[in-house]
Amino acid sequence: MTSNLANQINEEKVLFKTFLDSDPDFSGEPITAWRSLTETGFDPPDVICDTVNGKRIGVEICQWAHEGAMKSGRLADQVDNNILKAIGTQPTNKPEHFGLVVFYTKTKSHLSASEHMEFRKAFFDLIAYIDREWPTLKHRGWPYEFRDLKRFTPLHKHLAKIAFCPPNDALNAAVEKAIKTQGGNAAMSHTGEEPSDWIMPVGWCQSVRTPYDKDQWEPDDHGNITLEGSLLKSLRTKADRCCHSRLKTPCSELDLLIAFHQAIPYCAPVFNIEDTAKKAVALASRGASWPFHRTHFLIAVEDHPAVRRLL
Repeated sequence: MTSNLANQINEEKVLFKTFLDSDPDFSGEPITAWRSLTETGFDPPDVICDTVNGKRIGVEICQWAHEGAMKSGRLADQVDNNILKAIGTQPTNKPEHFGLVVFYTKTKSHLSASEHMEFRKAFFDLIAYIDREWPTLKHRGWPYEFRDLKRFTPLHKHLAKIAFCPPNDALNAAVEKAIKTQGGNAAMSHTGEEPSDWIMPVGWCQSVRTPYDKDQWEPDDHGNITLEGSLLKSLRTKADRCCHSRLKTPCSELDLLIAFHQAIPYCAPVFNIEDTAKKAVALASRGASWPFHRTHFLIAVEDHPAVRRLL
């Protein structure tokens, strides 16, 4: 057994135990015993549960994490934190015309400590300028993206663009929900305080998640895949892997558990993970080839895990 496979097995065990502790009646009747079959080679499914009424419930685990994005996300996280340090303490008084400012960092940004003061001044000069000019800008109530950063040196050396998001009830609700369900990780400032900041990095999801944005399910022209696209791809793979003829352990019922955990710290702060998971399951389950009786969604925040029934 390779070390990668061993790590996967251990991770799946931990995820399933977290899921079972959070929702012990997920199958509709008490579970008397469960075991991981990955170790013996008799999977799929990943886990077999025995119920009090003699049912055998199989659970296939789908870990929602795009490895390529995770690697680039860790690197981007370092750059983002450096930018946040340069911005420093954020004013409690927000601009008049927008309540959320999202910046897109350049991956090769190297902002030195000696540049922090100049960077902060330029950043807030730009915010003041956009707030002043807001009534004349062609945004039509949508987030306004500003790219001409050379006008506010040295922003252009470190940022690709900045989005200014106007007040929106749905957007505010999405931010609050993301902070609650993701434990504040995605919106936490570098100070480690409670997430009250209104200037933040876009994260590694490649787009500002607002009520205006469309989901991107398929790779773009360059083969880049988004967070929602990676989930849809994984769900289709799992459905094919777990069709009745390919199950190595016959089950009375087969459930799917989508686990969202590794990507939490790198997720854009207004990305509505639960709604996106529902849409992905709806797309993947179209047709007669969906083998899962129930589909569950585990948000595996360490201290406060949450389980949702998606299908």
